[in-house]
Amino acid sequence: MNTELNGRNIYTLTNDFSSETDKLIPYDELEFAQLEIPNSWSSSVAMQKHRDEFVSKELLQSDNSPFDRPQPPIEFLYKSFVFTGKFSFGSRKTCQQAVIERGGQAPSKKSVSRNTDYLVIGCEGSRCWKKGAYGNKIESAIISRREHGSPSIVSEEHWVS
Repeated sequence: MNTELNGRNIYTLTNDFSSETDKLIPYDELEFAQLEIPNSWSSSVAMQKHRDEFVSKELLQSDNSPFDRPQPPIEFLYKSFVFTGKFSFGSRKTCQQAVIERGGQAPSKKSVSRNTDYLVIGCEGSRCWKKGAYGNKIESAIISRREHGSPSIVSEEHWVS
C-alpha cells in the first residue's frame, strides 16, 4: 500500500513489501487504521534500510559478489556503460573513450539508470568492498537489475576481454 499520511509515505510502516517478492503483501485494514506513526519515523530512512537489507541478501546469495553469474557477453554497439571503482585499463575517461570507439555510449554521468546496459567495476575496487560495503552505483545497479533486468554488472577483466 502506497499511502501518504500528513505528506509522508507510510507503506514502509505497514510491512506490506518484502525482499522475497515484488508483490505487495496483504495487510489488515483494521490494524492499518489504528497505526500510529512515531514522530521519529522517516520514510527515507525506512526505505534505505530496506534497500540495504535487499542488497545484502542479494550479495550473500552470490558469494558477496555483485557480478552477474555467469558474466554475459559484452556488446558495445548502441549499449550504455557506467564505470565505478579504479581501473587498471586506465582512467575512467580512457575507459569511456574505449566504449565510444566501439560504438557504445559512455556518458560521464555518475549514476546508474534503467537505461544503463552495463555497470563495469574496476578491478582495483575499494577497500570497503572487501567488507561488503558497496557504493551507491553498485547498490542502484543491483536493485535496477532486479526491477528492470538491467544493467549487467561485470568486472573490468571481463569488460576488457
